Amino acid sequence: MIRTVLLALLILTVVLPITANADSRNGAFKGRRAYVYFNEKTLTWKIGNDAVERVLHFDRTRGALTTLRVEAKGGGPRLALANTNEAEWTLEAPSESRLPTKARLEGDWVFNIQSVATPAHGGRLLTIHLHGVRRHEGLAAEVIYEVLPGNRPYLAKRVTLINRSGTPFTVKEVIYDRWMLPAQPGRFAAPATFTPVSGAMGALAFPTKNAGFQAGVLDEKGEAVFVNGAVTLRLREPAVVEPGGRAYAPLSLLTVFVNDPARGAALVQRFSGERQAVADSMLLSPR
Repeated sequence: MIRTVLLALLILTVVLPITANADSRNGAFKGRRAYVYFNEKTLTWKIGNDAVERVLHFDRTRGALTTLRVEAKGGGPRLALANTNEAEWTLEAPSESRLPTKARLEGDWVFNIQSVATPAHGGRLLTIHLHGVRRHEGLAAEVIYEVLPGNRPYLAKRVTLINRSGTPFTVKEVIYDRWMLPAQPGRFAAPATFTPVSGAMGALAFPTKNAGFQAGVLDEKGEAVFVNGAVTLRLREPAVVEPGGRAYAPLSLLTVFVNDPARGAALVQRFSGERQAVADSMLLSPR
C-alpha cells in the first residue's frame, strides 16, 4: 500500500562490494554470495548473487536512471526491459502547480548519493537517491533494489517519490518495470506465452522449453498486465502526498525459472520464507 509520511532523511553511503555471510538451511538454495559493485566514475552499479544480476546506469547528460542488462545465470533465459527508465508516477496537482502530470526517471534528475546495506535477512540492499531539476523541480526519488544471497533467483525493487514542493499532490499510479523475453538464441526460439497468475502477478515463459520468469507487485492493489509483449508491473492506489511527505510503493518482485513453469509460482510463494530462513541462518552462524 502506498502511504505518506513526513520524515527527515539520514543516509550513510557505502561503496565497497561485500559478500553476505549467510546460508539457507533449505537444501533447494545454497550459497553466501550477494554483491553490489559501484563504479563511481561511470555511475554504474551491478547488484546480484549466484543466480541473477541487474546492471544499472545513471546518465549524467540526460539525468536518467536505467537498467542496462539483466542476467539469469546458469542457463536461464535472457531478459530485457521494455521501458527506458526505472519508474513512472502519474500525478494530479493543483492547477497553479508546476509539477508534471507524469514524473519519469528518464531525464531531468540529478544523482545525489547511493547507499548499500545488509538487511537483517541477508543479501544486499542498494538505494539510489535522486532529486529533480527542470520539469521535475520540487520532486525527489529513491529507487531501492534487493537481492538475497546465494543462488536465490530473485530481483526485488521498490520506489519512493518525495514531495519537495510547496503544494500537495496525489500519486494516481506507479509503474515499476515492463519485463519482456526478447528473441533468444537457439534453443529458446519459440514465442513466449503470458499466463496471469493473480491480479498482482503474471508469468511469461517459453512453453516448449519451460523457461521464463514470474513478476508482480507484492500487494493486493498491484497489477501485472501483458501489453505489447511485456509484463507491466504497476500500482493503482491514489495517495495524497503533502509537502515534505513521501509516497512509498510496495515491493515488486521478479524471479526466473527453468525446467518447470510451476516453479515460478512456487518461488514467489517462498520469497518471504527465504528471507526469514536466511535471517535465521545468520543468527545461527558463528561470528
